[in-house]
Amino acid sequence: MTAVDRTRDWWLVHRPHVAALGAYWAPGRINLIGDHIDYLGGTVLPMTLDRGTAVLVLPRADRELHVHALDVDDHAGFSHRPTMSGARSRQGNWRDFVSGLLGLDDMRPDESGEGLDVIVSGDLAGGGLSSSASFTLALALAMMSHGWLRPRAGVDLARFARAVEVEHVGTACGLMDQLAIVHGSDTGAVAIDCSSGDVSEVPTSWQNRELLVMHCGQPRRLADAGYNQRRAELRRGLAALGLPEHRIPELSVDAVEATLGESVEARRLRHVISEQQRVMTARTALTEQDWPVLGAAMTASHASLRDDYEVSVPALDALVAAAVKTPGCDGARLTGAGFGGWAIALIEGRARDAVLAAAAKAMDREPGTLDSFVACPGGAARALELCP
Repeated sequence: MTAVDRTRDWWLVHRPHVAALGAYWAPGRINLIGDHIDYLGGTVLPMTLDRGTAVLVLPRADRELHVHALDVDDHAGFSHRPTMSGARSRQGNWRDFVSGLLGLDDMRPDESGEGLDVIVSGDLAGGGLSSSASFTLALALAMMSHGWLRPRAGVDLARFARAVEVEHVGTACGLMDQLAIVHGSDTGAVAIDCSSGDVSEVPTSWQNRELLVMHCGQPRRLADAGYNQRRAELRRGLAALGLPEHRIPELSVDAVEATLGESVEARRLRHVISEQQRVMTARTALTEQDWPVLGAAMTASHASLRDDYEVSVPALDALVAAAVKTPGCDGARLTGAGFGGWAIALIEGRARDAVLAAAAKAMDREPGTLDSFVACPGGAARALELCP
C-alpha cells in the first residue's frame, strides 16, 4: 500500500462524511553521485523517486492545527493554536519538523482561520532517501495552501525547508535534497548547482539499464551520526588552507596533500575535490548513455566515501562489493549521507536477480529477503487530485 493509499484509507475509515480540503505529495530521492559536496556549493546529480510523503488535509471546527503521523506508533500527534508561539524545544522526533516550519515562518495564522487535521504517511524508511526533506516539504505545501505558512516556491521554498533542518532539527545539511524535491523531473535526474540553486534536467533513456536500490539492513539518523562532525572537519581543513567554508577548493588533491599531508582534514578535502570531478564525468556519461563510465564513477565515489570521507559502514561496503562483482552490474555506491541506509547499483535488467542474490549472500541474508526496489523518477513536490 502506498503512502497516498494510507492517508486516503484513514480518511475513509475515520472521517468518511467530511470533505477533504486538499492532498499533497513530496517525493524522496536517490543521488546518483555527488554526496557531501552540496553544502560546499558543489554540483550534484540526484533523481526523485515515485516513493515519498503524502499529506491529506481535512477541516477542523476548533481552528487548531493537528498533525497525525500514520507511520509512527504514537497517538499523541502534534497540535498547535494560532495564539501559541511557533518556537518549541526539540523533542528528537518528527514533531521537530512541524514546529520548525511554524517557528521559522514569519506568518502568524489568524484565530479566525481554518483549523486543519493534517494526515501524513510516507514510504521512505531506512535512511538515505531524503525522508526528512520529503516530510518537511509535503507539510509545507499543505500548510502554505491553507494559510498556516507564508507562500513560497522554488529556491525560496527549498531554502526555507533546509533552514528547518539546520536551525531547528540540528542537522547541518546542504541544499541538494530540498532543491531536488522542489524541482524534480519525471524523466530522469537533475543536475543541481548548489551554489546558485540552478537546476537542469538530465533526461535519460535507460535502454536496458535500471537503478536497483538496496537496503543494507542498518538504518541511520543524521543528527545522531557523524554528519555534523564531517562538516566540522571540512571547515578545519579549509581554514588551514585559508579558504572559504562554503566552496569546493579550486585546488588539486596534490596541493591539499602538500599542505595537510594525510591528516583527517586532508582526506575530507580529497573526497570533495575528487567527487566534484566524478560528478562532471558522470553527467556526461549519463547524457551519452555510456554505462561503463557512469558505473565506474559511481564505484569510485563509493570508495572515496568509504576511505576518505568515512561515512560508509561494513554492511554497505559488502553490499556494494557484491553488486559490482556480479556480471551485468556497471557500478554501485551508497546513496545519501551514509552511516547506513541504501545503496544503488546501475545494472542490466536481466541481472537484477543475480545482483540481489549476491548482495543477500554477502550480507548473510536469505535469498529474497533483501529490501529493494527499482528506482523510477518521481517528478516534483505537488498538489494531488483528491480521489476518495
